[in-house]
Amino acid sequence: MEMNLPTLLQHLYAFILRLYPSSFQHEFANEMSQVFQDASVQARQQGFRALLAFLLKEFVDLPASLLREHGWILFRKEVHMSDIVHLDSGTGGMSAALGFSGPPVSWKESLLAGLPCLAIALTGLSTLLSGLGLSSFGSPFFRIFSTVLLVALILVGLGIFIFAWRKHWPRWSAGWTMFWLICALTPLNLLFTIRDLSNYFYIYIQSFLWAFILLLVAWLLYRISSQDMIKGILAALPMMSLTWILHQEFVRDDLEGAIALSSWLLVAISMVAILRINRLKAGVLLALGTNLVIGLAYAYEGIYFGGTLNFDAPGPNWIQVLRSFLPQWIAISTLVFGPLMARYIREIGYRIQPSGLWMYRLALLGLLLMLVSNVVHSSIYTTDTLRIVLQGEELVLNILAWFGLVIFIIGFILISGKAVQEKLVKNPVVLLLLGLFSLFVPFGLMFGLPSDLWLPSLSLLHDLRFPLHGFPKSLGFVSQFPEFSVVLIGVMFMLAATWLAVYLNSTKQPAENRSFPS
Repeated sequence: MEMNLPTLLQHLYAFILRLYPSSFQHEFANEMSQVFQDASVQARQQGFRALLAFLLKEFVDLPASLLREHGWILFRKEVHMSDIVHLDSGTGGMSAALGFSGPPVSWKESLLAGLPCLAIALTGLSTLLSGLGLSSFGSPFFRIFSTVLLVALILVGLGIFIFAWRKHWPRWSAGWTMFWLICALTPLNLLFTIRDLSNYFYIYIQSFLWAFILLLVAWLLYRISSQDMIKGILAALPMMSLTWILHQEFVRDDLEGAIALSSWLLVAISMVAILRINRLKAGVLLALGTNLVIGLAYAYEGIYFGGTLNFDAPGPNWIQVLRSFLPQWIAISTLVFGPLMARYIREIGYRIQPSGLWMYRLALLGLLLMLVSNVVHSSIYTTDTLRIVLQGEELVLNILAWFGLVIFIIGFILISGKAVQEKLVKNPVVLLLLGLFSLFVPFGLMFGLPSDLWLPSLSLLHDLRFPLHGFPKSLGFVSQFPEFSVVLIGVMFMLAATWLAVYLNSTKQPAENRSFPS
């Protein structure tokens, strides 16, 4: 059947309308279709040039319009819990109807959440096959296979990204956050292929780039957790698990591949279980428990077969395994309870209008400044050239960390006093614990590094000739203390902070599977 121009244009515009979010289509599609039909008929009556000008205008405006509407879905202002929650007067816990628990997610969506972990597990499988002598990284077959697999994974990831975007970022989509982030940063590897830039990049840019990536991850996890806490856990779990690959240096291929394969399969199973159970407490326990199991495997591998054994150790043993495992386990746990702490502070702020807004922002800004100073400090510390070029950076970053600490304390005291005054929280002890454990977020994140890297540090202020001699070297757990006591206290703080984060954000009401960006 022959199709005339008006019908063709109408079908084309109907297809274009399907690119908009479904909620937008439901509300405006019919009206927009009718307006387009009337305008195209009018332009066609004025001649070909008028019709062409009309179509050019429509299609030139299309990308901006699509980005605007999808951006609204992704970044729109959140329907804050202050509109739909109440603070339990006896305990200070929040009850809400968003992002806490609910009916089990379908098997199909749960498996979608674990799919990127299965893709990463394939890298472990290839390493295992190479270690067993069944394949070789340098063989033509392997090069072709790895190239085809990489292209396929990128295309699948892009397709899932568009699908999740169209579905308004359902809960399972959070499991793909790390995969999409890796794909987005992959082009940076091209810098290593440019000889004139590779050394410059490695010496001067790489450290700051890693600091930027870590801060970007922190921002993403906070933002996702602000929408839906279970989504925050799903986004954090693969990122936590990825950090353990640092223990695989100098490990033989068969063992490295076997542990990587089994670990990522376990992570995928945990992702599916989190969505099937669909409860905050279970999600937190599964995230920490999964990293407990795979972390011990990676730490054992690194101590007995790799290059992570400390030079002062008499030899590999389980004490050294725990010495390698526990600090990192404490550090990555902050990716779970940190965003939950920040979310609760934020929601208290939104309950106190209008002064609570700047109070909670002041407190979170203080935590952010402490994170920035510590992350940048550790990044520079790992590059000898930068430490020489940027002399005095420790003092500057230390002052920044002290400033962050001060404004966090000021903001938190103000918001806590206001919350108690307005009887939003009747138990001040809960707020005191919240403030104490919130301070543990930047310190806990640095637990995986030597304690003398932590900021703020009193010893660095000696450069200003302050009479601070006799004080501890740093504000947190310091190298003068026995290592066992430092780690033990760190584990206790981590477990207590995790319990408090779950307790404060617990609810008895079912949650809808929706996302409300902040």
